[in-house]
This record gives sequence, structure tokens and C-alpha cells, in this order.
Amino acid sequence: MIIKRPPPPLLALRAFENAGRLGTMTAAAEELCVTPGAVSRQVRQLEQYLGVDLFMGSKHKPVLTPQGKELLDVLSISLKQIYQAVDILSDSQEKVLKVSCLNSLSIRWLIPRLSRFNEIYPSIEVKLSTTSSDDVTLSDYDVVIGVCKDKAELSPKMVILFPELLGPVISPSLAKKSKFETPSDVCNVPILQTNTRLNAWETWCKIMNMHPLTMQAGAAFSHYFFSLEASRSSLGACITPHHLVDDDLSSGRLIAPFGFVESGYIYTANIHSEKNEVAINFVTWLSDEADNSRN
Repeated sequence: MIIKRPPPPLLALRAFENAGRLGTMTAAAEELCVTPGAVSRQVRQLEQYLGVDLFMGSKHKPVLTPQGKELLDVLSISLKQIYQAVDILSDSQEKVLKVSCLNSLSIRWLIPRLSRFNEIYPSIEVKLSTTSSDDVTLSDYDVVIGVCKDKAELSPKMVILFPELLGPVISPSLAKKSKFETPSDVCNVPILQTNTRLNAWETWCKIMNMHPLTMQAGAAFSHYFFSLEASRSSLGACITPHHLVDDDLSSGRLIAPFGFVESGYIYTANIHSEKNEVAINFVTWLSDEADNSRN
């Protein structure tokens, strides 16, 4: 007759892995939100089950025994695989989508379109975080919408939304008053700067094959939505990506006498987990919206 041994106590295995990985019962207790005494009892229970000591030394500075170290190595890998499997399953079922997007792109392009996504996927809640930097940790979000400043930065996982089109815009009244008719006429008006993109005018001049121009220094603003408002108020000309002023151009609040040119920047969407169907649906929708905005 074969007597089956009862399975090892799972809570004790988890307590031991935490204590062995972190080095003390106190640190393990903090991570598990229990008392150090509870961790010690779980470890002793596991030692009794196995019939070997897993730690030696004082309780304040425990040291793994050879058997403890061998068990920890296997247990840490196994628990990590379990947690990863659970994360993948949770991602595939998750109905809350964490999205990071650049400030100006969020305000002027993404947010005005989100109602259309909500109509298609009413059960999905988009939790949008905005940032002034494209240095965002992908693992913190389901989808990161950012910009690549060089094609070499593109990775196979990134979905290209659209290339950036850059050009100067100005209020109709200031353009008429200043005879804003040829590209070199940018010298006739104050030049508005955006602190997050101080090289934009220089980039545009190079693309237009224009020699460095002596421009009138205008005000500098922290974000595009401030510098664009200043341009609407006839305080000067603003150099801007096209997607930030689409509505202004349609309404006539601003004009772009010289059109827009590709700057080399590319807006992209990056998915943390390719098994997250909700994130895939969102990025597919983003791509469709980007295609429609170019047509």
C-alpha cells in the first residue's frame, strides 16, 4: 500500500521564499503584510515538513543553509512563473486600460477622439496619464503613445500612427498686417517658442533649405497649448505639428501659409503585453483614427 505524502504547505513556501530572497523575517513580513512572528512560524512549519533546517544563525541575521539555498533557487523561479502566468491572464481579461500619452498630443488629438472609442467599447475604461517626456517605462502602462525622433529608434513592437508634419501658423489678422506671404517673412513677426521643442524653428528652416534667419524673438511658453493660444491672440507666429492645430485651421482661427513638412519625428503606440486583447483593440482603433486624420 502506497501512502501519499500530503502536499507542502503553500503559505509556508511563500513565506520562506520571501524571507530567503529578502534576507530577514522582518523584510518578508513587510512585503507579505504580516508579522515577523508569522513568517518565522511558517518557515518552521516548512522545516518540519521537509525534515531539514533551511536557515541557520540568529533570527535577526538568518543565513540560508545549503538545503535552503537549493530550495530557494527553484522556488523563486517557480513563483515568478506563476505570477507571470497570472499577470498574462489578468491582462487578457482586464477592462481598465492604462494609457500614457504626451501632454499636447493628449489634449489636442487623443482626448477629442476618445468618445468614439467609448462608443465602440463601452465596457473598457481608459485611464489616461499625460506626460511632458517621452521617457516612460512601458511596464507601468498597457499602452504608451510617444514619439520617435529617429527611425532608428523604431522597434518591431511599435505601431506607427503618423509622421509629424511641422509648419508655422499665425492668426489671419497678424498675417495680413505683417505681409506674411513667403517663408522668409517669418522674420517680420515675433517668433513664439515652446520650451519642450526649442529646436522646432531651426528644424523647419533646415528642411526648407533656408539659411539661418535673423528672427524677432518672441515669448517662450512651457507647452504648445500656451504658445498656440498666444498665436491665436496675434502675439506672433508659432511653429507647430499639424495634428495640434487641425481644428484651428478648419475654423480659420489660424492659417498656415506655407503648409507643413515632415520633420522626421514619428508618433507611435507601444503595447506592454501582446496578449492583452484590450490593448490591441485600443491600438488598432488608434491606428484607424490616425489614418482617418491624414485623409
